Amino acid sequence: ADRQQQFFMDNKRFASDLTNLGFAANPYVVDDDGSSTTTSDADAVYSVSLSNVTATTWTATAAPLKSQLSRDSYCGNLTLTQAGAKGQSGSGDNCW
Repeated sequence: ADRQQQFFMDNKRFASDLTNLGFAANPYVVDDDGSSTTTSDADAVYSVSLSNVTATTWTATAAPLKSQLSRDSYCGNLTLTQAGAKGQSGSGDNCW
């Protein structure tokens, strides 16, 4: 969210690609330690991507991968919008 805000201040629009925000890839995949990895890595836990991007809006989605799918089936995909609204695709009520 902070990187999107800075990008907006510099460019008068939000970025539609995570690499424009300084991330190594789009989508950006992380392991349990929060380190960058690939979807083929057995330790990959989340794939983060952007959607619904316009000049003034965006939604970031963290989709669980591999073992995280079963560990976090209650919450599912986690989302965050430019307005700070947090959501999830699952029925969980304590996901954030």
